[in-house]
Amino acid sequence: MPGAPCGELEIEVKLEEALTGMLSIVLMEGRNLKSMELIGKQDPYCQLSIGKFTKRGKTIDKGGRNPYFGEEELLFWFNEDLWTQPMTLRVFDEDIGSDDLIGDAKFPVLHFMAHRGAQEHAIPLRNKGSPAGEVLMRIEFLPAGVLTVTCHSAKQLRSVDAIGRQDPYVKLTLDGRATQMVRKTKTDTDGGSEPEWGGQVFQFDIVDQYNLQVEIWDEDSVGADDLIGAASLSLLPIFRYGYADDWLKLWVKGRFGNKDPAGMLRLEMSFEGPAGVAYPQHQVGMDNFTEKERRTKKTAGMIPSASEPDGGQDAAMAAKAHALTRPAKRVVEDTSEFSEEELLGAFRFLDVDKNSFIGAAELRHLLICMGELITDAEVDEMVRLCDTDGDGQVSFDEFRRMAIHPDPGGPEFALAMAEAEPEEPVPASGASLTVEDKQRQQEIKQEKLKLMRRFVEDTRPSLELLERVAKKFRQMQHDTLDFEDFCSLFEVEPTGEYRRLFALFTPDSQSDSGADLREMLLAAVNFVGGVDRTQRVRFCFEIFDDDHNGFITEDELVNILRANYLATSADQVRKKAQTILRQADDNGDGHVSLDEFHAISRKFPNLLFPPHDAD
Repeated sequence: MPGAPCGELEIEVKLEEALTGMLSIVLMEGRNLKSMELIGKQDPYCQLSIGKFTKRGKTIDKGGRNPYFGEEELLFWFNEDLWTQPMTLRVFDEDIGSDDLIGDAKFPVLHFMAHRGAQEHAIPLRNKGSPAGEVLMRIEFLPAGVLTVTCHSAKQLRSVDAIGRQDPYVKLTLDGRATQMVRKTKTDTDGGSEPEWGGQVFQFDIVDQYNLQVEIWDEDSVGADDLIGAASLSLLPIFRYGYADDWLKLWVKGRFGNKDPAGMLRLEMSFEGPAGVAYPQHQVGMDNFTEKERRTKKTAGMIPSASEPDGGQDAAMAAKAHALTRPAKRVVEDTSEFSEEELLGAFRFLDVDKNSFIGAAELRHLLICMGELITDAEVDEMVRLCDTDGDGQVSFDEFRRMAIHPDPGGPEFALAMAEAEPEEPVPASGASLTVEDKQRQQEIKQEKLKLMRRFVEDTRPSLELLERVAKKFRQMQHDTLDFEDFCSLFEVEPTGEYRRLFALFTPDSQSDSGADLREMLLAAVNFVGGVDRTQRVRFCFEIFDDDHNGFITEDELVNILRANYLATSADQVRKKAQTILRQADDNGDGHVSLDEFHAISRKFPNLLFPPHDAD
């Protein structure tokens, strides 16, 4: 009867937290999978899909019914578009022709967002309604923080328009392992060299991203837009201190491959993230920071009083943060009783072989002449305390810091090491690199180190695999490597992170072609475990001794050191190569034999193969 009561229906509504972030799914193993082969073992692989995104795991050759998937990780970026959709897992047997479906399953993802840390889950599979085994996975959701970038104005921009005033706009790019984000400002028509964007604000969701690519372009109504200048900005200080407002220097590639100034851009940035979560996330071996030291725009310039209830610990932390966010001095201030001329004179007196470095042998000789009774171990320890770059010798910069801050264990000595640049030896005469050039070289080295370490951790190559890659590339008969061949040789996906790693090994540090595979292979060996010094020496010879005559030249030695030191130019390591050549080349023929190279590696291991663990 219409309108009459029909009883009650009890409904329970459960709300689940929905967040933006990255979902990490690690494929561990299959258990009792349905067999699709009548004879022999099947070759299973996993496929995960959600929305329009699909990712495939590696095939496990002859994995059978209980394959180990090698803890391969698949990453998905989550936002509001995917919150209500289930994840689909399919397991296939790879076969000639079409692959056979072993089993599939669907599971929701929202409940993973409510938990911190990784959880193991066994996902049951079904095939046409029947059980088909299960897949063990480790699942973790990484919540995003919010980076706010405000574009104010630019100044001293180079002009790329021959006639009239240029029309600049800013392009911001953030690359992560699971997503890429690009934002553009409005165009300042006729903005010329001093454009303004009125404080246009952009927000980025951040999980593992740690580098912001900044570009200013001139918009052209006819033809392609022209690049005015660009820069790469590390986000680590923003993650740590929470706020920054500064002028960013822009650069452009010059006619001869050098970096020319292209103007400055004022950016204001702030970062906020969930309490207790350190950013960047999911970057093994990289420093990350929680909200402990973060400041807002209002508190950025304030330092808490030492009389606060914490006993002054936060005050000391804030004072340190305040000091570190100021522009770093490029040269350590000399407050000692020594003049620059006296320091340089003392260094040249100790530098017996005039190679712009002081080695253990030279220091030992001086101390013996002074009547000191000292052991080799004590001399080596003295060198080690001053040797900040681990090359087994002391440069003028390192010597200068030791003279100004004579206690290597004190905090002043550590700060001095952070402020100065240890890469370049002081030239005896003539022009040297600009401060900007040296800073750029150091930035590239640090980025190479972090990305190459991450690449090796992701792909886990063995020395034998690297040797096979070198052999395959020789068979291709190419002079240089492009990014497509790089991905093919290493069997990796063309992600934004791998593209950036590849670009760092090209002549201009930003191209998709022109890399020297040999340099990349030697750089990778720095982070491959289980490789001893003898194997590294042999590997160097195998990939650089093209005619297999058992010798390498000075130029080849420079290339080897450039790769080992993750340097950006040959000039940074040429003096080291000349030092090795003088020490190793017994017959003076300008070549180093394999036996000579083995001998020098035993005598000066850190000079040939500098450690990168502490970088």
